[in-house]
Amino acid sequence: MKKPLGLSCFALLTGFVGYLVLLWTHTGFVSRIYMDAEDNEWKYTLFVPAEYKGNRLYPLLVYLHGYGARGVDGDKPTTDGPGPFIKESESTFDMLVLFPQSESGS
Repeated sequence: MKKPLGLSCFALLTGFVGYLVLLWTHTGFVSRIYMDAEDNEWKYTLFVPAEYKGNRLYPLLVYLHGYGARGVDGDKPTTDGPGPFIKESESTFDMLVLFPQSESGS
């Protein structure tokens, strides 16, 4: 039962982030917490391009980390996968990137 709930929360989070980005004012790596209807916290980091403008469409990359990036800090998934590349080219990287984090044991 836990997996379908996790997948539905992930789908909801992805749609929610897409909507919020329209109103976004921060750029770079921004850590946030999404709380679902059952008061479960889902930590994630969103990368927003330096030249972000809400009136333009941006591609969204959702990075699903492996077992080693599980945890509760919300930032660990940004240390592997596309995270280091984005950090090196942060000023020119022109894509939204969502880094959701799964807790250990989930």
